[in-house]
Amino acid sequence: MKNIILITIVALIFVSCAPAYTPNVVNTPLFSGRNEAQLSVNTGTSGLDIQSGYAITDHIGVVANGSFANRKDSVNFHKHNFIEAGADYYITMGERGRFEVIAGYGKGNVDAHFKSGIFDSYTKTTFQRAYIQPSIGLVSDVFEMSFSPRMVFVKVKSPLDTLNNYPTDPFIEPTLTLKVGWRYIKFMTQLGFSIPLAPYTYYVNEPVIFSFGLAAKIPYKRPETNTIE
Repeated sequence: MKNIILITIVALIFVSCAPAYTPNVVNTPLFSGRNEAQLSVNTGTSGLDIQSGYAITDHIGVVANGSFANRKDSVNFHKHNFIEAGADYYITMGERGRFEVIAGYGKGNVDAHFKSGIFDSYTKTTFQRAYIQPSIGLVSDVFEMSFSPRMVFVKVKSPLDTLNNYPTDPFIEPTLTLKVGWRYIKFMTQLGFSIPLAPYTYYVNEPVIFSFGLAAKIPYKRPETNTIE
């Protein structure tokens, strides 16, 4: 019980700060074949996330993502912009199983202030991020589920700090994604965590990934087979 209380207090302290790194929604297209296209729009801990993907061949695809936030009240605010792109290698495992690996790179900036009680935190940074993201999942016309242990490498710079050039920090970001609906459009939600692997980081990161939204798909069309009677 004491450990649970301690973990809860630490989590609240991290949330009650202005994070320099906020992880975006994990894009899990789980392509089925050539010319499949996907687009999703989500909102959650990372603000507004727009994600896209296109399968160029039966094994190669591309993705492009953006994450944007502009939240404020009378005292606090959080603004960030982030864009990234990546290449996707995917395979099908039977009719429903999917496996993919995405590697990509992106850039962003953060400007945030949080003040509450004894906490007063201000962040102004730019950052670069490289990532590799394996995913495994199941796909059907009405339901999709995937698990993605994304590995990211974050490089932060801040004009407000004399160090101004932090080391590149690795994070592991395991996430679970669910999509439910129709073949062409589904409601989706995602839950995950952003866990630093370095023993110490010079900045605060948002530890939780949570979102919900809609995902649209132009499905893979199986080639027609000609039969001779």
